[in-house]
Amino acid sequence: MNKSTIVKEQIMEILSDKQEHKASEIKEMIRNKYQDLDITEGVFSNSFRTLTLAGKCMNKERGVYVINCGKNKEENKTEEYYNDYNCHEEKKSKEYIKIQM
Repeated sequence: MNKSTIVKEQIMEILSDKQEHKASEIKEMIRNKYQDLDITEGVFSNSFRTLTLAGKCMNKERGVYVINCGKNKEENKTEEYYNDYNCHEEKKSKEYIKIQM
């Protein structure tokens, strides 16, 4: 398994608690777990970008990430979907809830 795959899997595992995490915190946790790997800033940057563009996580603000409970930005989900998955409170805001009519 290459570094990028490991980093992406670890990022998603960390974000699975549905809480906001700083990129620096995520990097530190992964580097501590995989001390034998030389994980560059480029690997982290590419991994965050790939996951964000794929809709798996969201960049809430500079350096802050949270899992995307909707999984795919093209999907239309109802309010019940977000409530059922107990997403982050801000995820329930009108900005993210798409009510099917």
